[in-house]
Amino acid sequence: REQDVLQYALNILKSAELCSRQNASAEVEYTHSVVSARLARVRIEDLLSSRVATESSVMRHCEVLSKVAEKLEKQGYQNEATQLTIHRAETLRQLGKMEKRENERHELLLESLDLYRQSSRNLKSIYERVSNICQVSEMLCLPVQRQLAGVQLGRAWLLMDMFAEYSGGDKVVLSNKSCVEKLIDDFVRSSPVLSQSEQKWIESCRAAPDEGLACLYVAQSIAAAPQLKLKAECAWGIGHCLRLVSLREAPDPQLQWRGSA
Repeated sequence: REQDVLQYALNILKSAELCSRQNASAEVEYTHSVVSARLARVRIEDLLSSRVATESSVMRHCEVLSKVAEKLEKQGYQNEATQLTIHRAETLRQLGKMEKRENERHELLLESLDLYRQSSRNLKSIYERVSNICQVSEMLCLPVQRQLAGVQLGRAWLLMDMFAEYSGGDKVVLSNKSCVEKLIDDFVRSSPVLSQSEQKWIESCRAAPDEGLACLYVAQSIAAAPQLKLKAECAWGIGHCLRLVSLREAPDPQLQWRGSA
């Protein structure tokens, strides 16, 4: 099994760290970090695919990824550290979808969103440094471009999932109340006392369509001409996001049709 091979490699690297020369210790430490991260990722994938994963078991391996990412970033490997942060974001998003309890699900999705935002900032910084060093051609798609576009896509789809849950899916369209009636209901309804986490969830969901659109436009703009599949995914996401925006605006098609009848 892959886990056994990786664990064996880790044991060898631990012994190598003890007897390695000072000029070779950095390379051994880097290799140890990469293998540790790979082992944690394999264990997370096995747990999620088994459908019996508990949040605590998955989060324990996510903590390993977090520590390895911090170590890699201190060593100057920002891109490798960011890839681990992206994997943590994707893992928390999957956990959030599997979680039945509402509050815990919201916390997982919000944490995933924070990690996506952090990854976006890091990759954007790397992309800007690369662009300053060499001129980026429209006919050439660099790995960091694909990575940045990919993380923006993942972030956008997470935001759309959050907004769909917040708005109740398509229930908004099925409501018979007009915009004025909804406004009156919101005005007379007593405001509930929200926790900090619940307030953050509501604020993030209300801004989700606009933030999602911004992510998709960024991904579309940096995707080079050869990446047709990536551009198509961006266009598909933009269309889906615009549909969510139209639901948020809550037009009254029934009243409009009634007026023209």
